[in-house]
Amino acid sequence: MIYLLTFHGSVNYGAVFQAVALYKTIKKYGGNCIVIDYNRILHHKNFLLSEAKNWKARLVSLSHLPERFRIHQKFDKFTKENMNLSHKVFNGKESMFKYIWPKNETYLIGSDQVWNYSMTGQDKHYFLDFTDAQNKYSYASSFGQDKITKDEFSQYENLLKKFKRISVREESGKKIIKEYLGRDVEVVCDPTFLLEKEDWADIEMKVKKNLPQKYILLFLLSRSDNIIKQAINWSIKTGYPIYNIAYNVKKISNIHDINNVGPNEWLWLVRNSSYVFTNSFHGIALSLNMQKQVWVELSAIGRNTRIYDMTKRYGVESRILNNGFDTTEINYEKVNDAINSDRQYSLSYLCNIINEDKISK
Repeated sequence: MIYLLTFHGSVNYGAVFQAVALYKTIKKYGGNCIVIDYNRILHHKNFLLSEAKNWKARLVSLSHLPERFRIHQKFDKFTKENMNLSHKVFNGKESMFKYIWPKNETYLIGSDQVWNYSMTGQDKHYFLDFTDAQNKYSYASSFGQDKITKDEFSQYENLLKKFKRISVREESGKKIIKEYLGRDVEVVCDPTFLLEKEDWADIEMKVKKNLPQKYILLFLLSRSDNIIKQAINWSIKTGYPIYNIAYNVKKISNIHDINNVGPNEWLWLVRNSSYVFTNSFHGIALSLNMQKQVWVELSAIGRNTRIYDMTKRYGVESRILNNGFDTTEINYEKVNDAINSDRQYSLSYLCNIINEDKISK
């Protein structure tokens, strides 16, 4: 049995997609897998409750609570339908110490920024500290930044030494582990690339809103006037309307909002779009996987490394809007070759873990 731990419970499209992709790939290649149901309830609670400090902002947040609740329900449903979650539910640091974990099973820490200490609140569960099992692995784990201090790394150095195999998502992660652990590790693709576009189509769902046959899709994790301007200019040039997946961004003038979008509806919107503008890592990752004409803008400090690394790996650095607005169509013959090569290499790594789990029984 492979016990998988990752950010499966976040009310975040990318986090959920990478978790589902990793789980489904393990199952597809003959592995038995249980996703440890860690922090799902906590993540949902944080999504629903306001963090605003003044009463006016709290009132505004409360007015959006019904919409947030509907989104929360869709994420929860999608998670439970597409993954086998552990019967035991865990919430908060050290909660998994209270459970007796079988030592002869396999434990896999998944992808996403699970090793980003600022994001997890220095949670060592994401370094598998809750079990003494010998078979510990990682798949495409990310530190979420290109540099880490020696003092910070020392906090989980001994835990990483206990891993049988380590793979990371970015070259920067490989350099960090080589520098501080003296260990060569593998760089594998984000789990969303393990599934092909046909696989994603199998779990998508059409939105109820009537949309034109051709449209521009906007998906922002945070508001960007530059990317909005570029999308509007492209809309004027092509004549295609813009539809915005309303998530964390307030109403944008002259752009159509699509509210209460569930993960499977998000997939449908991307696959059926003509163009995509985003500042999300998984926004461009899924768009490339679905062979869309896509542009991405670098935004938050500390999150740019992963976008740089992925666009370079697949030869689409020109689609970064910070470098200018390249309107040349993406040559997907070349991009698909790069993705397929990366996918096969990454599948080989993952299948080795699946096979070792079977042999150990």
